[in-house]
Amino acid sequence: TQNSLNYKFSLDKHNFDVTALFEYQKNQANYLYGYGENFSTDGLTNIASAGANFDSSSSYSDWLNVSYLGMVNYSYDGKYIADLTYRREGSSRFGSGQRFGDFGSVGVAWNIHQESFLEGSLFNTLRARASWGITGNSGIGINSYQALLSYDADYAGQGGIYPSQLGNPLLSWEKGNTFDLGVDFGLWNNRLSGNVSYFNRTTYDLLQSVPLSPTTGFGGQTTNIGEVNNTGVEAELNFDVIRYENFSWSVSAHRCKGSN
Repeated sequence: TQNSLNYKFSLDKHNFDVTALFEYQKNQANYLYGYGENFSTDGLTNIASAGANFDSSSSYSDWLNVSYLGMVNYSYDGKYIADLTYRREGSSRFGSGQRFGDFGSVGVAWNIHQESFLEGSLFNTLRARASWGITGNSGIGINSYQALLSYDADYAGQGGIYPSQLGNPLLSWEKGNTFDLGVDFGLWNNRLSGNVSYFNRTTYDLLQSVPLSPTTGFGGQTTNIGEVNNTGVEAELNFDVIRYENFSWSVSAHRCKGSN
């Protein structure tokens, strides 16, 4: 379920667009499996009609996600733009006290082509922009934070119980921090257009399975560990060689150079 409220208003040349959003998602999965062989005739669909090799299995899983989101978009006279986003998100994939994370972003842009000193120039689009944001990742297995027991063992014909997962009550969100700085341009009615960007992305508190000593009785434990940084420059160029109402031909080139 998703509920949102949006309000737009202007004060002279100041334009505001405000949005508030609440989102709730719940997933449940029930699985039932049955197997049998040697049915006496075709068309039988009940496992009880099988003559041999009966087998069955079932499982259940569920998870939920809840988030609160606020966005404010501001522009002045179509020249100066600022965006602000805040998101608080919780996931049942993490333990009590670790389920909620705070994420957000801020961005600014300057439409230079709207300025009077560029009137009559070749540029019909010239924009400088910068943004910074932090995101979260909860892409781990359900109940990875819990110490678990499994009941699917067979011991001398009797059901058995054994520890199957060590768990980690401190497990929390993986986070990504991104900074971007760039210029967009368009000349001759956007016949020639493109952009150049510098980016710096750092992902930290990585969700990783760390090997454990065999003496613990477990093969590994999911934890937040490590950091990855990626930085570089990205450029894109587009040119409309032929531009007619019923026919067009354009070429483009894209180049990205980065390092980890």
